[in-house]
Amino acid sequence: MRKIRYYSLWCALLPLLAQAQWLSDTTDLTPEEIAIGMYIEAEVASEEDEPYSLDEIDEQGGVMPVIFSGYWDGDTLVVNTSKDDLQERIFVRTPEGLVVYRIHRALPPNMPSVHPADSVYRHIWTNSLVNPYGIEIAEIPEPVRIDLSGFSLPHRGRVTSHFGWRPRFGRWHYGVDIGLRTGDNILSAWRGQVRVCGWDPRGYGYYVVVRHDNGFETVYGHLSKILVEEDQGVEAGEVIGRGGSTGHSTGPHLHFEIRYQGININPELIVNFDRGDLQNEGILLLTHSMLTARGQKRPAPVQTTLPQVEEILPDTTAMTPEELEAFHQERQAKAEQRAREEAERAEKARQAEIARQEAAERARKAAAEKAKREAEAKKKAQEEAARKKAEAAKWYVVREGDSFWSIAQKKGISVAELKRLNGFNDKTVIHPGQKIRVKK
Repeated sequence: MRKIRYYSLWCALLPLLAQAQWLSDTTDLTPEEIAIGMYIEAEVASEEDEPYSLDEIDEQGGVMPVIFSGYWDGDTLVVNTSKDDLQERIFVRTPEGLVVYRIHRALPPNMPSVHPADSVYRHIWTNSLVNPYGIEIAEIPEPVRIDLSGFSLPHRGRVTSHFGWRPRFGRWHYGVDIGLRTGDNILSAWRGQVRVCGWDPRGYGYYVVVRHDNGFETVYGHLSKILVEEDQGVEAGEVIGRGGSTGHSTGPHLHFEIRYQGININPELIVNFDRGDLQNEGILLLTHSMLTARGQKRPAPVQTTLPQVEEILPDTTAMTPEELEAFHQERQAKAEQRAREEAERAEKARQAEIARQEAAERARKAAAEKAKREAEAKKKAQEEAARKKAEAAKWYVVREGDSFWSIAQKKGISVAELKRLNGFNDKTVIHPGQKIRVKK
């Protein structure tokens, strides 16, 4: 932070005021205040400074000091000052008449002058929209390092609806639903600042959006009551509302979303809702594959593999030998525990694969045995049908008007052979309906 002499600054800038046609509505401002505004204009336009960081201005000669800090509200930089006798605000306008700076004596309660993630969100802070950013996935560099430490589960309950495509409704579900009872406490997942307290009758119902210091934003929907205010700072685990079933909801539950720059992430990649903690502690390496853009018209793969996480290591240089030894022992114990858990998961996966293969082999054998039985039964039925057909061909049922001679002609045998097959003699008389043998 550089320091400048306020009086020298004013003297240097005052001759330029006559040519400063872009300043308007300054009749109630002193030349010193206009000079301050012009200095801020020059500082923000400087390539050396980020738009949200202002240099420190010290007044010399025993005059009251003024320290500026600011945050962006849309296109307006709101600047805080501790100088009590400074006028309520200073307007500095562009040639188009747009207000670009406004100096306030006080900020809303608990509101930091610059949110830690302000630059990530391009200095956009609004209380009216869940996603005012219009950022595409391709615009986000990867990987992005997100500090997951300090997490608190928003509500302990069973996940009743997962992240992903909902065939029943033909649309995506961009969060997870957690079952609860109306009136249950809903907690902030990480430390941050409330950006939106809203009402959406056809969607979220009563909802809260919190921008967290680590760069995430979280959405809490279907609340029965909101217990925080917009621009309020909140700690991880602080109660921000009560669970309910407001808006488009089939029953009491919490709709919970995790977003980065307005783009959704499957919360179950980050949080293990069964255990009630993070999937992995440390620094999350956020990649494009973990992000799901809005407006998809058909199902697409949902990232479900655990994200890569880097371990957060404390500064060991200031530790005593005893603290250092305890630190390494704790790390070793955690490493051994992780190794055991990994071995257990691997063994469970191996046993599951063996069981799956055995079940598949049993199913294959059962299917083969069934096919064999069906083939044998079919063959036997065919043979039986052929036998019955052949047996039926050996017999003839006498009809009205038949004689030995006419039957012998039909069946291609002699009358003598017909009588011999049936044990008839020359005196035998046949009758209609009588069954006689015509083949051996």
